[in-house]
Amino acid sequence: MIARIERERKLELSIASVYDFNTISKLAELLSGITRTGEFSLLVALKPTGSRPPVYFVCGDNLNLINFNGIIKYLHSDRPVYGLQPKGLDGKSEPLGSIAEIARYYLDAIIARNPQGPYAIIGYSFGGYVAFEMAMQLKAMGKPALLLGMIDTDAGQAEKKRGKLAQLAKKVYRQIPKLRWIATSFAKNPQQAIAYQQHTIKQRIGELFGVKNNTNPDQQNGFHKLRDKINRVHHMALAKYCMGKHDGAITLFKAAERPYFVDDFKFLGWRTHTKKGVDVYLTPGDHDSMFLEPNC
Repeated sequence: MIARIERERKLELSIASVYDFNTISKLAELLSGITRTGEFSLLVALKPTGSRPPVYFVCGDNLNLINFNGIIKYLHSDRPVYGLQPKGLDGKSEPLGSIAEIARYYLDAIIARNPQGPYAIIGYSFGGYVAFEMAMQLKAMGKPALLLGMIDTDAGQAEKKRGKLAQLAKKVYRQIPKLRWIATSFAKNPQQAIAYQQHTIKQRIGELFGVKNNTNPDQQNGFHKLRDKINRVHHMALAKYCMGKHDGAITLFKAAERPYFVDDFKFLGWRTHTKKGVDVYLTPGDHDSMFLEPNC
């Protein structure tokens, strides 16, 4: 919807504007010029009311706070919920180039609003790495996180900073279990397995030759173009990031369906990055559909 508005009305809206103009009449007033969008805010009130400790969600690669709508209505009615938007999403500033900088950028906004805490932080996908670093920085400030949650974030993706020989050894070591897993996936759900492998091949060819696989004009400009720019910077930052060990427990919300191979299907690699273990909650659906009814 936002992409079509950008194309047809030449009006660029943020994802957060859906919360600010959350009825048809309010959105119509915005499109008609009766009202105007406010200043860009990195901290978005998804559910501002409540007296309990707030929950702060860090979005994944899609930079889409609307993802969390399915979760919010199942939280306690007295709990405020906020979402965090990355620097650069305003189309004016540049994305931050390190995980530590992104985490500090978010924490500055959270602490300014909530100086005393406590802080419950949950990251989805890429946001999980940022949430982890936020918890590490809070600990260094003497403000330990009340909750550190991961929504289907694979810690193995952040463990790439190693020597070339070690990387090669890991690739060779994981080929046999990976091939075994692929064979099992084809046997269980051949349609899903084939679709995923086709998507992966197209994506890698596109990355290699600089070819865009997406032919939808609404997804090549505006928000989508900005999102792709931010993601490139963020994943370069992830490649340089070295994770430590969190003092507290990690709560992992893991998708029950997984069309791709990971090294640690049980804990998604987080057990080696916490001193107090990983609490795992299996959620119906895959990495994307786990937010949708009836899965969430």
